[in-house]
Amino acid sequence: MLLTIVLSCKKDKTNLDLSIVGKWKWAYYSIPYPNSSGGATIVTPTIAGFNETLEFLNNYTWSKYIDNQKTDSGTYNVEYKEEVNPSNTIFKFKQVTYFRNNNYLGEDYYSNYSDSLVLNPSLKGYFISQNVAYAGSIRVFKK
Repeated sequence: MLLTIVLSCKKDKTNLDLSIVGKWKWAYYSIPYPNSSGGATIVTPTIAGFNETLEFLNNYTWSKYIDNQKTDSGTYNVEYKEEVNPSNTIFKFKQVTYFRNNNYLGEDYYSNYSDSLVLNPSLKGYFISQNVAYAGSIRVFKK
């Protein structure tokens, strides 16, 4: 008797951790433009002269704070997406979409870990996103 077992490597999307709930403080920006020693330029709140916090609540509302003053807010949703670009490159990413007064505001593409949230437009094959203004950069926030 021959028994064949087939295993699938396809990830069950229902087990993906999409949660970004929490208060995230900006830790640094990694900008690919070379610094004086030839490496990526790192910008921190100290260098920039301000602190920034993103807060995502369980009720799907978000707020942005600059130096502890609320500067923006609205609602959001998160989802896992797979897209194919015209050159047939497959991008798999997590996306947060921002709304203000029920109007689309923008989106970020992210990786989330226990204590950090990484906004990275290249996850979708883009150069910039809602909270990442420098082409090819990533932004890291910590809880």
